[in-house]
Amino acid sequence: MNYQSKHIKGVPYFATSNNVNQVINMLDQLIFDLQAELTALSNSSLYIGSNVALFPTSGITINKLGIDTSTRKLYSFNGVTWNQVTISNDGNVPVNVVPPTIIVDGEILIGAVGGVKENGTWTSDTGIISYEYQWYRDGIKIDGEIYDVYKIAIDDVDTNLTCEVIAIDSDGASLPARSNEILIATVPESEAPPSISGVLIVGQVLTTDDGVWGAVGAITYSYQWKRNGSNIVAETASTYTLIERDAGKYITCEVTATTLAGSASATSDSVYINEI
Repeated sequence: MNYQSKHIKGVPYFATSNNVNQVINMLDQLIFDLQAELTALSNSSLYIGSNVALFPTSGITINKLGIDTSTRKLYSFNGVTWNQVTISNDGNVPVNVVPPTIIVDGEILIGAVGGVKENGTWTSDTGIISYEYQWYRDGIKIDGEIYDVYKIAIDDVDTNLTCEVIAIDSDGASLPARSNEILIATVPESEAPPSISGVLIVGQVLTTDDGVWGAVGAITYSYQWKRNGSNIVAETASTYTLIERDAGKYITCEVTATTLAGSASATSDSVYINEI
């Protein structure tokens, strides 16, 4: 059973009945594109819903398909009724077995080059001829990025990059296989420790700055004040009001810098609180 064999924008969603199971298993990833692509085809329709009985039956089209999301089964329309598609497996277009792998060469930096390290493992009864690529940022297609290499851009910061690979053999093109994700962010590194300012006597307010940090991605900061190296309970703001217990003690503040990639901490130099 051949629903449609057009290779639209490098994404053949229905090549033959052999890959219907794959389509159903990739619903979350493909539903939006399936609707857009099949709507663009002449005399083709796709219906998606939780109950086959709700699929419309008016208007006969050449390629009329429906996916019942409650049962994850595919149906075709014969002009009168919807009927479940019987799947056969005669091994036509390539099928992905192991997903593709992407990497970034060196450190994650704006302008660094990423690429497809492995196209993945595919089954094919005639042998893979070529591959096609499409890069995504947080699951959204990046227009024009259709090669096996990719240069990290400012818009990629704090997002996850992936790449879809399509394998092509003499029978046609596969469904896309999605790679691993690469988070474009780095764990902060301290370039200068925080420092404390204020009058060093009981009753006065001390303030810490954040120090200087380097990272790819937005940084947030948290604080922990310490007395002689031990945490002062509930003192987690960037300011601290000195109390009698601090007299004759050393006060520090630990600043933790956090990005989507992780956290790192740095501690200020200690200050001695004068006794009254």
